[in-house]
Amino acid sequence: MSETIIWEMKTDDARRDALEQYLRGTLDDTRAHDGCESVVVHRNSDDPNHIIMVERWATHEQYQAYVAWRATLGGRIKDFQAEPSFYRRFEILEDI
Repeated sequence: MSETIIWEMKTDDARRDALEQYLRGTLDDTRAHDGCESVVVHRNSDDPNHIIMVERWATHEQYQAYVAWRATLGGRIKDFQAEPSFYRRFEILEDI
């Protein structure tokens, strides 16, 4: 079953441009990963240091495989955080 991941993070003025550059350089690999249907990055219009990424994955297992693969590369994303990030998983209700 397809699922949506909403990942949120806060950065700060000093690291925001570097974060955006980092995401531009890494999200092609995410989008090419088996099971990734889409990844869209959003910036809060009222707080440009508040970033969310909305990912859609074909299955939870493919998302887990991606997370495991990404972990082997080292967690550079923490370099840009002003506070810990978090994510939420949502299943698509296909019968509604």
